[in-house]
Amino acid sequence: MDFMKKDKAASIVEIAEMLGLGRRRVEQLVHDGVIPPGADMAAAVQSYIGWLKRESSTTLAEERRRKVVIERRLLELALAEKEGTLVDPSDYLRMTTQSLAAISQIIAGCADIPEDRKRAILSELRDAGKTAAERFLRKHGVRVYEDEKAKCESKARRVRAQRSVDAK
Repeated sequence: MDFMKKDKAASIVEIAEMLGLGRRRVEQLVHDGVIPPGADMAAAVQSYIGWLKRESSTTLAEERRRKVVIERRLLELALAEKEGTLVDPSDYLRMTTQSLAAISQIIAGCADIPEDRKRAILSELRDAGKTAAERFLRKHGVRVYEDEKAKCESKARRVRAQRSVDAK
């Protein structure tokens, strides 16, 4: 193979064929400094292999770090649940509904408030109830358990899926 001779600059097309990549991808690798411009075939292949090794070890280290972060977060959630700082969604909805019902009854029973104003207040209460309850819970350091747990479990599934793809 003529293009394998040392000191002869390999063309982008030749490098692309050797590496099994497209011409544009090789151009991008040259632009990014992965493959030196004007490199012979051996230097181009060695540079690309070195880059792949560095990338795969960086990716694996990053995936391991993410796994540790997710596992730690799941443990924090389990602890928070035991400490009672997480709220089950059904309890959260029940508390919100009961609070709004009680406030609505108080407002409805006030003779001093005109009827049209009562309707406006009750309408605003219904519209803002969920948002106000969420803000209150956040302010007091209480998180909705299912939302937090679902986020972490979803991240854990993505990391496991990525690891299985990388292992193949």
